[in-house]
Amino acid sequence: MKVDAPFQQWWTEELKRPPIEIGQVIPIQKALQGHPESPRLWDKYITKILIDEMGFTPTTHEPCLYFKYDNTGLTLILRQVDDFLIANDTEEACDEIRDQIQQRMTNPLNILGTVRKFNGVNIDQTRDFNHVHCQT
Repeated sequence: MKVDAPFQQWWTEELKRPPIEIGQVIPIQKALQGHPESPRLWDKYITKILIDEMGFTPTTHEPCLYFKYDNTGLTLILRQVDDFLIANDTEEACDEIRDQIQQRMTNPLNILGTVRKFNGVNIDQTRDFNHVHCQT
């Protein structure tokens, strides 16, 4: 990344760091929010975590809906960009999945409890399942 005047001002005023030269190049270790490649890189990163590392399988018709059967039963994860909805028969299983995702994140997940609304859609729980909603 090449330093411009607004970045230089943010660097010194907001981060309280020593001045940095305009035109200096700074290596970036991960994608920046708003960069054209960020959505693709995030999708690649989170898909690798859910499928390769945690053993979830995307459903055939909805690649953002993942499932896994294990000793806790069926676990579902609905992912919309960086929002996660985790569903299982037990709250403990949801918490465990959330913790596994959190271990791989640099920013903390926001735990929003039982889902009442997800991405603008009202949720009316008609069966006794525990749901945990996480957002990065």
